[in-house]
Amino acid sequence: MHDRAYIYWHLLEIDPDIAKEMIYSEKPTFKFNEHDELDVNTIDDMINNMSNVSACYFKKDRDIINEEDMVVDEEARKEKEEKEKKKRRKRKEGKKRRKKEKKERYLRRIN
Repeated sequence: MHDRAYIYWHLLEIDPDIAKEMIYSEKPTFKFNEHDELDVNTIDDMINNMSNVSACYFKKDRDIINEEDMVVDEEARKEKEEKEKKKRRKRKEGKKRRKKEKKERYLRRIN
C-alpha cells in the first residue's frame, strides 16, 4: 500500500493528468475462488516472497519474471533448497509417525 501511494504521489508530481487517467481507469476484476488449491511449495514460496507482485497472482517468481532477468544468490538458493528438503522430510516423518500411532491404537483396541 505504501509503495502504491508513493507511485501515485510521484506520478501526481510529474503529470497530474496521467495520474488521474491511471487512477480512474477501469481496473481488472478480481475473482476469488476458495476451492482453488495450491500446493505446499507454492504457498511457501508466496509467503517467502510476500512483498513481490508474484504473491498477488498466486504464482512463483520464475513464472512471472524471465530467469535471465532474475538476480540469484546461489548460496542463498542452496540454503533455501536445503530448508525446503528438511521441511518435506519432517512432514513425511510426521505422517509416518502418526500412521504408526494410529495403527498401534487400532491394534490395542481390537486386542
